[in-house]
Amino acid sequence: MRSQQVKLLQRLSSSAACPAGVPQGSVISPILFNVCIDDLEDEISANLAVDTSKYADDCTIDQAIGAGEISHVRQTLDYIQNWSVSNEMTINVK
Repeated sequence: MRSQQVKLLQRLSSSAACPAGVPQGSVISPILFNVCIDDLEDEISANLAVDTSKYADDCTIDQAIGAGEISHVRQTLDYIQNWSVSNEMTINVK
């Protein structure tokens, strides 16, 4: 198990265990996140007409729905849930 410290104004904090992952706020965190979710859109069927946007360490989905049309957002969320289970990634729904 690795440990980590924080340096602020030439002073180091005490060491703390870092059991897994990358510390939040790390410069490389957004890059690693994008590498990990690069194939997310492959899981979403092309005919659902739902747009995905990935940026920094976040991902959104949206869909323009006309009068009388059916939303595919729920189905897309099911695809994303299946993807997250397959890739062992926990989704923060907040």
